[in-house]
This record gives sequence, structure tokens and C-alpha cells, in this order.
Amino acid sequence: MYGIHFDHHTLSIARDGELLASEPLAVETVAPVPSAGSAALAVSRGRPDEVSLGHWRELGRNEMASRNVAREMIAQLHALNITERIEAVVAVPADLDVGALSALRGALHAAGIDARAFVDAGALSQVAQSFIALASDFDFEIGEFKLGRDCGMDVFQLTRNFHHRGIQSETGFD
Repeated sequence: MYGIHFDHHTLSIARDGELLASEPLAVETVAPVPSAGSAALAVSRGRPDEVSLGHWRELGRNEMASRNVAREMIAQLHALNITERIEAVVAVPADLDVGALSALRGALHAAGIDARAFVDAGALSQVAQSFIALASDFDFEIGEFKLGRDCGMDVFQLTRNFHHRGIQSETGFD
């Protein structure tokens, strides 16, 4: 199972608890084979009208936004050598409305991603922060998770792990 997280600035992709990519939100809009992330930002310095930087924020309000989200996801997946259709849980900012979520689901589907669930990225991060704060003072276990002063997990890892296990237990997706 894959996890996709975006926060209006960064796109992160993880698989089975391993972070595969974390890139700025940017995609070339006219290239036959678009670049995305840092490579697209480099292109924008010389050709700013050929790169979209705000497409994720415009979902549900601008027709081109969904197309550009799909192009960015395709470029990111190809950069990771992921060519098969995938299933993912998607962490999104709380400010996305129904129209934006619908547009996002369509863009992901067009990019070869079946979104199995959407979760609030902020709430997920808050849960992880709370557990990290507790782990700094105590050693404890929750199911398969062993947390404590020396667990070596950062907030992103903890968020990803809780998110992945929570989705497994709630939906049975693995």
C-alpha cells in the first residue's frame, strides 16, 4: 500500500513505511514528458509560463488543475520506476472541499492511482506529535509499535506508521 501526502507545498510518496520521494509541488505543463518537483522548479526559472506551481490549491476551481495534478503524479511515479496501477491512502489538507476531493480522486485515477481513503493530514501529524512527546518521557508499546526515548523515529515515520497500520485495521487494505 502506498501513502501520498501533500500540504500545498510538498508532495511525499511512501510505500510500506518507506519514504520514496518528497518534492516541491511543481510540474511542467507543456513538455511531452513532463518533469516534476525540483526538476520542474529548475525549468520554471527560465520558462515560468511552462510550469504550474499552484495546481494542487486550484483543485475543484480550475479545469487545468486536475490535469496538472495527474501529470505531476505520473512524472513522480515514473521517476520512482512505478509503472503499475497502485492503491494509496492520501493525506490531504483540511481545507479541501468536496469539489477539490472529487477532482483529486479523478486526477489520481487518471495517473494510475486508486485512492482507497482520504485522511486529514493535520490531524494525523498532531497524533504523531502527541505520541512523540509521550515517547520522550516513557517507554511503551501499542500493538506492534515500540515507542520510547531511543525509538529513533521522527514525526514523519511515526505518522506514516500509525497511518499505515490504522488504515490496515480499519479497512483490511495492506
